[in-house]
Amino acid sequence: MKIRYFSLTVLLSLLMFLSCINEEASEINDENSDTVANVEMNDNEMKNTTLLQNVTIAEEEFDYNVKEENNFTMESGAEIKIPAEAFVDINGNKIKGNVKVTYKEIKTAADMIISNIDMKYDSAGVTYDFQTAGMFDINAHADGKPIFLDKGHEITVTYNSEIKGDYNFYRYNDDKNWTHETASEDIPQTILNDKIIDVKYNIAKPVKLNPNKDLVIEVPIDYKHIDELKIYSNIIWKYVGEKSIGEIAGLLKKRINRQVLEKSDKKGKYNLNFRIGKKEHNLLVRPVFAGKSFKKAMKRFNAAISSNQENNEQTAKVRRKSNVSELGLHNYDRIYHRPEAIFVKADFKIKGNDALHYDIENVHIFHVTGKDNVIVKQRNGNKMHFSKLMNNKLIAILPGNNVAVMSAADFKKKHNKISPGKKTTFELEISETIIETPDDLDKLISSL
Repeated sequence: MKIRYFSLTVLLSLLMFLSCINEEASEINDENSDTVANVEMNDNEMKNTTLLQNVTIAEEEFDYNVKEENNFTMESGAEIKIPAEAFVDINGNKIKGNVKVTYKEIKTAADMIISNIDMKYDSAGVTYDFQTAGMFDINAHADGKPIFLDKGHEITVTYNSEIKGDYNFYRYNDDKNWTHETASEDIPQTILNDKIIDVKYNIAKPVKLNPNKDLVIEVPIDYKHIDELKIYSNIIWKYVGEKSIGEIAGLLKKRINRQVLEKSDKKGKYNLNFRIGKKEHNLLVRPVFAGKSFKKAMKRFNAAISSNQENNEQTAKVRRKSNVSELGLHNYDRIYHRPEAIFVKADFKIKGNDALHYDIENVHIFHVTGKDNVIVKQRNGNKMHFSKLMNNKLIAILPGNNVAVMSAADFKKKHNKISPGKKTTFELEISETIIETPDDLDKLISSL
């Protein structure tokens, strides 16, 4: 009996021991299960968070009156016109209460990177990259819930863009692809100090001397104060007025004082004012060039015109009027195509003391090209297209609002000699700049 009792005691103790082990094991499994669930949740959260923490694009909000047409002017100068009773809820019921409309613009390379906007366009099974002339995102809410434009109602947006040219109008749809919308109406203009002016090139086109016909005036003339002439050297002046050769020869034999060159009301011609004794004289003259000086002047003229056109493309504002039939993100875009572009198989590497902390497979990398208005997301090991004739910059967004970069100069120095199709490693260096505002990223990109 004692042995049986002892055996039962041992058995009960053993069962209790095993039970405790099972409970602990169960708790451990539960903890592991929670850990796995948390990891999955964090992964999902990471997919939904913005690339730069607490860095967002400024958004304007205004109240909409459902009973009448509403007209709003944004800080950027954009104008929005919304008809009366324009909104419905998810069930198609008319909204009668308070409505909040939000509007924001995405214009710079920094704006696009911060917003993490996909700038690829799929058409007939082919994927293209977009270059943008600006985007805007317009939405509406009632009682904190999203609402929609009613069928047959459109919002008219007149949008100020700094980039001229032919651009189509697109909307980012629910399938995460850009849909071509109706064409926008462009109203070209240049705005300087809030005044509208015409775009003009203040550079005089060189004229070649005709030694058999032109009457040359051998008088030293200061012309560097004339904007359209100051880029030139070795100018020769010919007389283009109505005086006879004898009259001109008689004047030029005398002592000339206080000669001053002024623009005339005749294009390309100037007034040479001077004094002989106490009497004032005026000769109508034109600048000309001879021999190699003419060729040199033409090179300077063409270079100046090219630079002027490029600057005006960036600074001359265009007002684009568009009709919006669905709320959301809209884009003035055209397909970015450079026939001379090549592709390479791109690997990316982060340089610096902290480089080991970053898994390049999970780093967001952007190729900034064009006039900083083409933003292409890159993946390690994938193809990368670029033109050696354009500026090319690389930006990698790292945790903690850090960034790694490759400047246009470094890109050109290290990669402009590579052949198409080659596997190439692009090394980005960690910047000292911590991105706290969109302006921080804009300045960084401009400096590269």
